[in-house]
Amino acid sequence: MSAQYLYDVPSWLLLASPHCWLERDGKAGFDELFIPKMELFIREVEKVESEHPPLDKEEPLHHMSVLMCESWSSGRFWFNYAMRTSIDADIVYWKALDDGTGRGQSDEEAKQLIDMKMKQFDAYEKEKEKDPRFR
Repeated sequence: MSAQYLYDVPSWLLLASPHCWLERDGKAGFDELFIPKMELFIREVEKVESEHPPLDKEEPLHHMSVLMCESWSSGRFWFNYAMRTSIDADIVYWKALDDGTGRGQSDEEAKQLIDMKMKQFDAYEKEKEKDPRFR
């Protein structure tokens, strides 16, 4: 599992998957139920963190509670959840991540991305020709 998933608030705090709540009650309904439980969970994590010093004194102190709060406030919680449950990514995107602006890539941005990816592909193909594993 990617370490970034560890820094998310647990999605099981409501005992049902977030996408189920989103589908039924929308983001506002989910937030109304989830945020109080999330805040309680983070307070409990903070208590444990204050009672137990870190094991590795050499590493800078990264409190899990702080990382969880940052994940929630930045929206990374929803992005990570969608990546872990890709079958529900559509629901998560439209109900939790979409900001309603409908702004997609411009034609120029899309052309720049395509050009960059084609250059990367060409470089890969050249390296592949040199590598005996691909013969």
